[in-house]
Amino acid sequence: MAELSPDTIGLWVSRDAANSAFRPLLDVTADILGARLAGKSPEQCSDLAEKHLERIGEALVRLARELREDGVEPSFEISSEASTLYFRALETSASKMLDRLLALTYGQFEIFCADVLRSMGGESRVVGKTADGGVDFVARNIYLSGQGGPAPIGARALVLGQAKRYGKESLVPETDLRAFVGGAIRRSSDPLDVVTFRGAVLAPVAMAFWTTSDFQPSAKRYAKAVGLWYLNGMGLAQLALRLGVSV
Repeated sequence: MAELSPDTIGLWVSRDAANSAFRPLLDVTADILGARLAGKSPEQCSDLAEKHLERIGEALVRLARELREDGVEPSFEISSEASTLYFRALETSASKMLDRLLALTYGQFEIFCADVLRSMGGESRVVGKTADGGVDFVARNIYLSGQGGPAPIGARALVLGQAKRYGKESLVPETDLRAFVGGAIRRSSDPLDVVTFRGAVLAPVAMAFWTTSDFQPSAKRYAKAVGLWYLNGMGLAQLALRLGVSV
């Protein structure tokens, strides 16, 4: 097994830690590694945590910054005092909702995603089926100016989305995003597809890729580069709560 990177360990800490009170990051990391690496002794896990501690802290700070840039509030907090790093998990309504999302079936999760867009004023429906081009849900006529407009119908947004119901450990790869974007572009350009076609050149079209899990780093870079509306499980839970959508 190749040596773990500080970025991977930091991601594990951000997802697995449950301490609501501040604890030294070294102790939290050693505990997480002990739970993740069954073949290593507590002493080995502690040594590994100490070896990478500074870079794990940097990875967590960077992760929190990237989440905020994506409009997602981090589910953890990191602090320092007298050269010691401390970490705590934040118990929020969004984390509880995420647990409920993870319990949904694939079909139920697609319906939930459509419900989120419906709460934004869209005419939303689930369309996932065989040979669907990766499009699971569609919403038409979402007002860019907020619910109720005013806005002519041609200037309202069409959203084509994929709902990826994954477990916490399965990160969405870049290839999945590329395949979805290609399929969504084809469907939005097909005049025979009355559900997804958008013929007006200037009419706004958005592509959404929502998951209960998270994205691999290369997938995030791709999503940002092409302007994909990507949401991980925590981000989707937070959006649903703001819109008043329940599971």
